[in-house]
Amino acid sequence: TGRAPDCVDGRLPAVVANIHDSPRARSFTLIHELTHVALRESGVCSLDDAERVEVFCNRVAGTVLVPADALLAEALSREVRCRRRA
Repeated sequence: TGRAPDCVDGRLPAVVANIHDSPRARSFTLIHELTHVALRESGVCSLDDAERVEVFCNRVAGTVLVPADALLAEALSREVRCRRRA
């Protein structure tokens, strides 16, 4: 992956994050990379599997950081505020 390489081929997997990234970006990266570790799939995948695995890891990280119910509640709240203004 682009932000943080991981290694799952050895005995102990290692995940690193760039300290120059924002804390939010690092959180996403760490969850994304830990998902690779859990799947026992390196962040550097074969081209045919790369997109499928990367999309899955992105979805896991996004879901952990912004659960669907929280996202929907925020969207509903914004919609209600917009209708009140109209």
